[in-house]
Amino acid sequence: MLNFLYMLIVKPLEMLIEFLFNVFLDLSLSYGNIALDIIIISFVVSVLCLPLYLRADKLKEEENEIQEKLSKKVNIIKKNFKGDERQMLLQTYYRQNNYHPVMSLRLSLSLLLQIPIFIAAYIFFSNLTVINGMSCGAIKNLSAPDGLFTIGSFHINILPILMTLVNLNAGYIYSKDKSLKGNKVIIIMSLIFLILLYNAPSALVIYWLFNNIFSLIKNIFLRVISEKNIRFEIPNGIKTKFSFLNINFDYKSLFICSIFACWTLFGFFIPSEVISSDSSKFIFDDGGPVDIFFFAVTVFAGIFIFWGSWLYYFSNTKIKKILSATIFLFFIYSVINLFFIKMPNEILLNTFNFERHFPPFSNYLLSNKWLWLAVLVAGVIFSSVLVLRNKLKYVKIFLILISVSWFLVSGYNFIKIYREISVYNEKNKISKQEFDKNSKYINLSKTKKNVLIIFVDRAISSYLPIAFDEDKNLRKQFEGFTYYPNTFSMAGHTILGYLPILGGYEYAPFRFDEKKGTFIEKYFQAATVLPAVFSKNGWSVNIVNPTTNVWILRDDADSVFGDAKKDVLSSDEIYKRFNITTKDIPKNITDPLKDSYKIVNSDKPKRNVIYYSFLSSAPALLRRYIYDRGYYHKSEFDEKYYYSEFMKNFAELYFLKDLTDFTQENNTFTVFNNKLPHSPQILCYPDYDLTEPSDINYSSKMDINNIFTLEHYHVNMATLKMLGKYMDFLRENGVYDNTRIIIVADHGRDGLANSEWDEFSIKYFMHFNPLLMVKDFNQNETFKTDETIMTNGDVPVIATKDLVEKPVNPYTNKLITNDDKKFGIIVKKDIKWEPKYYIGKERVCQDDDKYYYIKGNPKDKNNWIVDMDYKNALRLFKSKFHK
Repeated sequence: MLNFLYMLIVKPLEMLIEFLFNVFLDLSLSYGNIALDIIIISFVVSVLCLPLYLRADKLKEEENEIQEKLSKKVNIIKKNFKGDERQMLLQTYYRQNNYHPVMSLRLSLSLLLQIPIFIAAYIFFSNLTVINGMSCGAIKNLSAPDGLFTIGSFHINILPILMTLVNLNAGYIYSKDKSLKGNKVIIIMSLIFLILLYNAPSALVIYWLFNNIFSLIKNIFLRVISEKNIRFEIPNGIKTKFSFLNINFDYKSLFICSIFACWTLFGFFIPSEVISSDSSKFIFDDGGPVDIFFFAVTVFAGIFIFWGSWLYYFSNTKIKKILSATIFLFFIYSVINLFFIKMPNEILLNTFNFERHFPPFSNYLLSNKWLWLAVLVAGVIFSSVLVLRNKLKYVKIFLILISVSWFLVSGYNFIKIYREISVYNEKNKISKQEFDKNSKYINLSKTKKNVLIIFVDRAISSYLPIAFDEDKNLRKQFEGFTYYPNTFSMAGHTILGYLPILGGYEYAPFRFDEKKGTFIEKYFQAATVLPAVFSKNGWSVNIVNPTTNVWILRDDADSVFGDAKKDVLSSDEIYKRFNITTKDIPKNITDPLKDSYKIVNSDKPKRNVIYYSFLSSAPALLRRYIYDRGYYHKSEFDEKYYYSEFMKNFAELYFLKDLTDFTQENNTFTVFNNKLPHSPQILCYPDYDLTEPSDINYSSKMDINNIFTLEHYHVNMATLKMLGKYMDFLRENGVYDNTRIIIVADHGRDGLANSEWDEFSIKYFMHFNPLLMVKDFNQNETFKTDETIMTNGDVPVIATKDLVEKPVNPYTNKLITNDDKKFGIIVKKDIKWEPKYYIGKERVCQDDDKYYYIKGNPKDKNNWIVDMDYKNALRLFKSKFHK
């Protein structure tokens, strides 16, 4: 219950203080003193609360006047009557004077307002680690008591005492000529605050000190106005401009309907839509999607229902009208922004951050921005006319209907979330696999031949030379390898970019659509072509972390796939049909590392879901500011916390030699899939390990001003260093020479920097330039580079060379070749990266897609045709490739 009240009442205020702290932080630091930030926050919060305090003071005066008026008769009744008779007479007397004893609570309204504000400030500043060690004048550490006065070894904190004196003076001026009882209350409350804050951080005491100074100034000002009977009149000209406030309309109903509509939009609809899209990724060690959803519901109830109602209650009639119309227009404007301004088509992490720090918000308006603007203006004007013409009947019906519809949609989403989590928990209960470093997932042979494909998702090809320049030992560890820098992926995301690696050119985007069947069926074909070829030729085949788990083993498969689930499960029989072994490294492989390193918990997504709801319904111009590079104006930075997905990917490479044995007596074909380069993260230089990140203080050819680039470089470097150690491990065990090793990625990434590339190559080539390195049997010569034009669709040909005579696709009986690329390469520019998009579909190429055609050196822009439409690309494909 206490946690619920905290989220409802205090958390919105705490987030407001944090937001203000971050907004004014740069200003205060520019003056060399963070205390300025604290003072500004205290001032802003006091100003924001001033109308509430003024209204509370007025209600208190009214209550005192009423009690003074009724006190004579009340005292007579209390003196002459007892028991039920006294109670009945008092109730009758109060009713005759339109009064109820509960109205006496108005005497404490000012105090009631201060309590949650004080708690919010106390929690925020007590946990603000950024002020650790920061000084302010004679105060050496703002995160500790000031200890400004010292007697021997005994320290006296001056700030709390000064705060108490100011508080007493403010209370004295406020209660002058009032009862002794009132003065006692002020003294007692001041002493309580002194006790509470005496050993509090100096930052918190400074905040509350200036809060009291502002209160003192306010009380002096009001005292002077009262004694001199000064009145402020609004000029007639201004009155005329705001004459619409004299219009009588049912502003109370409008306000109630509007705040409930805002609550259902921000608290229910937006969070549930995002969370239900992939509930399993929102599971953390200390909570899950249900906790995040209810956190959003409760906090937004606090923002709109609780604090909105208080603000409404403390307002006069004209302010209530303004408030009602404003919250209604805010709701309409938010709805228009939500549905008419697209969010970036970027990967959204389970912390409600986009993967890149600067997603292109401004590029995602409707295709016709003038249409969007017209709809926006029309919506606002129409809504305003309805309100001002007092046509609230239709407005209220609209608000009620949309609130109910979003509540029902959110209810459906919640059921979906709950069902997916139930399936996840049941699956974990039944088939939980304990991680054991003695369990071997990669089984190689010392006496026979091994073909080992190491797939590293989104490994950036052009970073390999930079990495080798930085760490000279890497070149030695990868002796025998040939690096192909001019390698293409024919699609820019895993969902299509991975398929040619094991399926060959038949499963490149254009060729993919030639085949009959659903996408899932063809996906499973592609993922098993090369393993099936080796299996049919008598090799022991093993796939570790198969990417087909995207379809089969995903935690929400039941609710996502529906009737298609049977097809997905039946497709899994392909592995058994070809005698292919699949092994999944369990998530708790991270357990040995989690004992030493922190992993992101549910606190971060809970906080960020509030900002994300505002972000997705904000105008385009404000979205970049709200997003704040993914920090959402957070005052504490948490780079030292690692994502659970990142930790698993890191652990798989970290423990790779512990997961490998050499017990096979047969030829082996192994595919090991890992996603570490797909989990950008700042690591610790120079080892790129999991210690707390230090200052980025090394120099290289990498553009370290681009944090997104730097994160990718760090995980690519960590991948190479751990794979380099694995190569040494294979040498030590005598299996390096008898193993053909192919290290390959499915795609690159856009939005990155490379100081050695020109602007054209960065813009067009980097996203489709995956890493490709090959070491053949008995190759130990110096690491070399080959400029031949390649694609990751060449892997089946490389893998089977001299091992399988005329390898044939078992599904189509076509010979596996790389003849397609001799006429050039066609790359699909635009694809949907989410697997759920392809359920029930057969085609991957659409009429509005764009394509690139490249023939020759990719660094020469004259060898590119960019942004071809589908018809021209298809014509080119059929004329040159499809013979």
